[in-house]
Amino acid sequence: MLLSLQLVRPKFLNWLLPSCKPMNNYCIFNDSDAIYTYTYEQEKKEDCLVCSQIPQELKFSPTIKLSELITYLKESPTYQMKSPGLQAMVNGKIKSLYLSSPPSIEEKLRPNLSKTLRDIGLIHGNDILVADVTNPSTMVFKLSYNVE
Repeated sequence: MLLSLQLVRPKFLNWLLPSCKPMNNYCIFNDSDAIYTYTYEQEKKEDCLVCSQIPQELKFSPTIKLSELITYLKESPTYQMKSPGLQAMVNGKIKSLYLSSPPSIEEKLRPNLSKTLRDIGLIHGNDILVADVTNPSTMVFKLSYNVE
């Protein structure tokens, strides 16, 4: 049984609530076999990959291929993506670099996999937007080229 509690706020509380601090904890109520509750203080990691939207730095050579970047995102212990879709701002326009689905779009963007980041038009400092099923929101990466 899932319990949902709603707070009905009387009008006289409207003047009081703005001066009150919000709760900094979270209570869990479990009623599957017996009643069990516990409270804990939630903490937020400032550089959380999922919820912070702080661009993560990607350091690569401009001569690597897009397929190598995608492989890195899949195999990296930090990101562990399954089928990332990439977009970036190129020449003032949002450009889809690679999307694995639907098949018609994947087929159209497949030639980008063999191109280098430089050939695609990505420059040092470009933001790359990556969407994947493993993350609830789009991740932002800042491209940083290694000095050659």
